[in-house]
Amino acid sequence: MRIKVRVHGHAVSLLPEKKTDYEFEIGEPIALSDFLEEHLEVNPDVFATFLIGGKSRAGDYLLDEDCEILLISPLAGG
Repeated sequence: MRIKVRVHGHAVSLLPEKKTDYEFEIGEPIALSDFLEEHLEVNPDVFATFLIGGKSRAGDYLLDEDCEILLISPLAGG
C-alpha cells in the first residue's frame, strides 16, 4: 500500500525530518496511530485531527488501502 502524508501547521517542527510531505510503502494493514508512531516517529496526540479521504478519522482507523493522510495541528497563537 502507498500511504501519502501531508502535515499542516506548526506540527511540522515536531517531525524528525521537518517536512510537509511524506510517502511510504507498507505491506500490512496498520492502525493510523501505530503508523504515525512507527513511520513518522511522532506521538499522534500532537495533532488536532486526521483527515483521510476528506473525512475525520480516529487513531484506531485501519489503513488497509492506498490513501493520503492530512495531519492538522491544533490552532496556536493568541
